[in-house]
Amino acid sequence: MEYKFYNKVLDSLAYNPSVNDKQSSLTYYISLMLNSTSSIFEYEGLPDTMPQREIELMLKIQGKTCVTRCPDGEIRMLGGNLGGEPNPYYIPERFIGANPALKWSYDLKIDEECVLMYNDSSFIGLMPLFTRYASQLIESDITMNMAVIQSRIVSLLTANTDASRKQCEIFIEDIINGKLSVVTDQAFIEAIKTIPYANTGSQSLTDLIEHHQYLQAAWKNSVGINSNYNMKRERIMSGEASMNVDTLYPLVTDMLNCRRTCWNKVNAMYGTNISVKLSSIWEQHEEMLDQITDSQVEEIEQKGSDSQVEEIEQKGSDTVNDESNTIN
Repeated sequence: MEYKFYNKVLDSLAYNPSVNDKQSSLTYYISLMLNSTSSIFEYEGLPDTMPQREIELMLKIQGKTCVTRCPDGEIRMLGGNLGGEPNPYYIPERFIGANPALKWSYDLKIDEECVLMYNDSSFIGLMPLFTRYASQLIESDITMNMAVIQSRIVSLLTANTDASRKQCEIFIEDIINGKLSVVTDQAFIEAIKTIPYANTGSQSLTDLIEHHQYLQAAWKNSVGINSNYNMKRERIMSGEASMNVDTLYPLVTDMLNCRRTCWNKVNAMYGTNISVKLSSIWEQHEEMLDQITDSQVEEIEQKGSDSQVEEIEQKGSDTVNDESNTIN
């Protein structure tokens, strides 16, 4: 029993993708994004044949699915693609797919033999959004990793022989691995020359970290997770933080409305009583949005207006001072 337990621990530790392994990093980030959005909605009345986890994963990953009564009499959500002749709004009228576990291939008439389910109004799911930001975060990770390694280098090394070049490579490898090396070969010292390395220093790392934080905040805001990030590096007012909330919900609201529309059709067709709502944490965010008062908005607008006036007055004062100095 203990052996199996430790094997599981080792297997979990083995999943430690290298920063430079883009495919593993892509899997890591998309899994993280899917997990972070797994609790947006709460369901009631789902049959045992439709677990909430699988429902949400299918909708977010595939963008569209269908709910139908299977040959065994159970109601399930199934994957597949749209097909057949389009209706007057250019939406195909059939849902086509196959499920190996059920040993069933299906070609179903939408709204008669099945209900079309969709994650959002565009039927695209969250994968395009997640892939876009995950790809940018991966590039940011690699760039930051290289910048951190390069920050250890104060000089470039040049070698005039193959032997000294090999010693240089070992020396650099030790630097990458964080090891301290000792040079004892006088010939190596004489064969090596150093050139000062123009390292951009901490400012470059600061910019990279800010860019990474911006990407993290951008994808979270897109799916309704409040992650206020201010590129101006200034302290933001509480009112500004609250106003950020109203930019979080267009996609989440659309996803909720689509789910409610689809599940109402399922209930009507199959006599179920399935309902969906925002989970408690997202409801709290909506309550925070409702609590934004007109006075907070006016305060922010007034402060913004005052700062613009001060800037104009300061520019005018500077101009007068310059002219006065010129006359003197």
